Order: sequence, then C-alpha cells, then structure tokens
Amino acid sequence: MFRLYLEYPPPEKSFPTDLKGLGYFVNKQDKVKAIADPTQDFKYWVFKNERSCELRKEAFHECLRKIVLSRFMDLGFEILSLPFGTKPQRPQVPILISPNIEKCKRVLVVFGEASQDLGIWAYRILCDGEEGGITAGSALRLVNYLKKSQPETGVIIANLGQQIWSRQYAKAITFSTWYCLPRRNACEEAPVISSKNRIPLNETLEAHVKYVFENVIKEKVNAHAEIDIIGVTDGATEALKYLGKNWANWKGTVKAMAFGAPIFKIEEIEEPSLREFIRMRCRAFVVSQEPKGELIRGPPGHFYGCPAFSSGEPEIMECIMPAAQDLMLEFLAEAANAGLRFKNVSMPASYEDDYLQY
Repeated sequence: MFRLYLEYPPPEKSFPTDLKGLGYFVNKQDKVKAIADPTQDFKYWVFKNERSCELRKEAFHECLRKIVLSRFMDLGFEILSLPFGTKPQRPQVPILISPNIEKCKRVLVVFGEASQDLGIWAYRILCDGEEGGITAGSALRLVNYLKKSQPETGVIIANLGQQIWSRQYAKAITFSTWYCLPRRNACEEAPVISSKNRIPLNETLEAHVKYVFENVIKEKVNAHAEIDIIGVTDGATEALKYLGKNWANWKGTVKAMAFGAPIFKIEEIEEPSLREFIRMRCRAFVVSQEPKGELIRGPPGHFYGCPAFSSGEPEIMECIMPAAQDLMLEFLAEAANAGLRFKNVSMPASYEDDYLQY
C-alpha cells in the first residue's frame, strides 16, 4: 500500500500576474496574443496537471481584470466599496459608478452574472483572438456605446460575482478565484469558506442587490432620476426578486428592463403590477439560432412574460452581453424617449402545446 509522507509534498506552481511575465501582450487590435507567436491566443493546456493549468489561467485572468479596471478608471469611473464606510482591509465588495452620477437624469443599473468578475462579461470573449478582445468581452463596450449615443446616462455596474472575501489578499473574489488561491502544497484541499469570508450586508446575491437599490441608488443617484435595468441570467432573477417585494417603492422610478439569457419564469412573480410592467416595458434577449434581433415565436416570451428576441448568440449564455448589449441599449433608449407613450411589441402566439410534444 502506498503512503504519502506530508513532510515532502510536491509544491504548487506559481505564476506572475503580468501579461509579459506570462508571455502575452495586447496588440493594436485590442486582442491578447502570445509574444513568441503573435498569431496565437491564450493556450490553456501547457501542463499535464490540470491544477497547474488552472492556476496559470487564473493568473492570466488577474492580468485581464487589472487592464479592464484601469480602463474604467481612465473613463472617469469610480470604484465604490460596499458597505459604505468600510475600513481598508475589512470585508467589502467593489462596484463601478460613472462620474457625476448624482447629476444624471437617467441611470442604467447593470446586474451581471454571479459567476463573473466586476465589469467582465466573458473571459472566452476577452481571450478570443478573432472576434473578441478586451473591450468586446467586458462592459467597456457598453459604456463606450452609451458615451457616444447617450452621454447624459449614468451607469452603475453591480458585482454579483465577487462575493467572497479573501483575507489573504484583502479583496473580494469569485468562487473560481477562491479555488485557485495558493495552497501550502499540491496535495492540500481548497480552504473552507467561513463566515469570516462573507461581506457584511452583501453576504448573498439577494443581499447585494438589496444594498445596491436601497443604499447606492438612494444615496448616490438623483432622487428624480429615471432608472433602467439590465439583468443577466441570475442578475435578472435577483433584481426581479427584490422588486417583487418592494415594487410599491420603485414602480415610479424604474422605467424599463432588459433581460439577458433570463432564467426566471413569469409565474414566479407574484406582484400583479410588476407582471404588467414586465409585459409592457421589458424585453428578453435569448440564446437562439435565429438572426440577431428577430422576435422569437413560441414559448420563450411566454415563459418570461415579455417579448423575447434573438441575441445573435447561438450557443453560450455567458456570451449574451457581447452579442446583444447594443439591442438592449437601443430598446432602453427607445422606451426612455417615448416615456409613457412607449408601446412594447406584442408577443407572438404561443406554440407551447406543439413544443411540449417533443
């Protein structure tokens, strides 16, 4: 029988958190390429051991996070730590807010996926050397679009992904990053998440969304500003869950919502007036093989209680925002410009009976 003597466990590999140290650079087309061969993208399998590949990938992702956040800073965005008043080195979660947001008459609040880092839609798009890039795979493209077409609109980007506090690095991280934290040796299991790794008033997705609505928006945004919301997968679910309990306080402020690859069902919404709001002033953008922007016939719209459109993304849910964010912003702008006169498109007849036969 084999025995492992813990006095001599194999050490874990460590990697630098700068692109050059990892052998990559960002070219003029905003794409990450290998220094040794600029035609090559990021390569995952460089070791036979998967754990080593994961650690290297996490170091690479950390480089991308730094680049994305630095570009947001260049655009004048502020990193706001929640809860307010938290001292440095204490548990807190960062969000992004645009400059002069207190003066904006219209504010877009973005609730992204619970699996992604702040301001990032999909790493697979960030690393895609053909159609992707740093801006394409992050919320930078959304912000740049707004800056050109709707410069008066403020932006708040919530952070549903980085909900774990790392005491070792004194920052909020995602579950993916947590499992890539350094261990004493390659045989050690992942550290256990305890109450000390939870962020006060933001311990869960529900608590974070509540804090954004009741503290960030109420304290940082003009009391008379109109609020639009983009919710992506579980971000949409949590936003609606909160609004369902507090719709009386927000129905005069929230003007329209766009859902990216939603996973909720309209039956889950108990508040009648919110259900009517979803029907009249919300749209879903879904993964579909249909041409981008085409109204989907059949069950999808009836699942969500609002018209559903093809996002142009045929397969992967996390790629929904890079594909459909322009459609979402155009819809929200249309609803804002029309005001109370806005009339949503009618949902096509449902083919649910035929659908269920399969």
